[in-house]
Amino acid sequence: MSQGHSLFYFLSFVLAAGCAVEADKKKPSKRPNPLVEVGAVRKGTLTDKWLFFANVRPMMRAALASGASGAVAEVAAREGDRVKKNALLLKVDSSLATAKLRVAQAKAKQAGEAVAQARREHQRLLRLPRRSRSQLELERAQSNVALMVAAQSAAKAETAYANALLNRYRVRAPFSAIIAKRRVDPGDWVQEGTPVLDIVSSDDLEVVADVPANLLAYVRKGDSAILRAAAEESKATITGIVPSLDSVSRTARIRISPNKAERWLRPGAAISAEFAIHYSGKGVVVARDALLAGPVSTKVVRIKDGVAEMIEVKILATASKSALVAAQGKLAEGDQVVTRGNERLRPGQKVRIAK
Repeated sequence: MSQGHSLFYFLSFVLAAGCAVEADKKKPSKRPNPLVEVGAVRKGTLTDKWLFFANVRPMMRAALASGASGAVAEVAAREGDRVKKNALLLKVDSSLATAKLRVAQAKAKQAGEAVAQARREHQRLLRLPRRSRSQLELERAQSNVALMVAAQSAAKAETAYANALLNRYRVRAPFSAIIAKRRVDPGDWVQEGTPVLDIVSSDDLEVVADVPANLLAYVRKGDSAILRAAAEESKATITGIVPSLDSVSRTARIRISPNKAERWLRPGAAISAEFAIHYSGKGVVVARDALLAGPVSTKVVRIKDGVAEMIEVKILATASKSALVAAQGKLAEGDQVVTRGNERLRPGQKVRIAK
């Protein structure tokens, strides 16, 4: 074969190969539709658990004051002592008040004897024959009985007043408590109204937590809570919600009561309180992974008949794995939204749903 023929066959081969490559490039590639995972849209309330710092405080506390002026005669309790209701805690020198009470008691006794004497005289006149007594004498005897009874009532009232005055020199526990602070010692002079002892309830405790005001609509009285401190944990119940806001922090107060007494729950202790927040509203619940956050709006990808559709949503609330969203009626219970593989989907794109 001549050299010219060889060159001709070589060029023909190269040209044919190039045409075959071009033909292959023009053939459309058959790529499978993207595989995605989906979750169902549901209705209902979104429940999330929140953790807040909280403080333990006694259910009751009081700053006890002296009801009368005088020198402190006795202090019967020290800081840390447990005292029962009505226990005598402090005495102020009451010698003058005691003397007034004795005078009042003596007057009351004297008035009682006068009443008895007036009644005896009245009875004696009644036993006399009519001819031996005048109507005037009888009326005078009756009037004297009435006067003596009135004097006796006044003497009794004076005695009660003197006794009440004497009690003001005694400070007693208004409830079972622990002495938190002792402010005076024997010999100190106190004025009426001077604080002498601070007490806190010994058995009844409560926990208070300050929460953002926007959560008040989602917390319910009677809900369960968990109290924690280090390795300790105890169940509790929300017993009160204070609607007014703190003037500085603009937070609202939640009152929580432990379900049982715990030694580690002490007044003044800083602990944590966990309780559920129940979000509800005009929206639907979707998986949090379904949310696609953009620079302007948030969207979810709904799959209908195997085709992706972008739905703009407004986030109302979020929990750890779910979100409550509003979609202007474009999402309904049972709709399928993409939870995995939604980042690169385009509107109208066909997808395969993972089983």
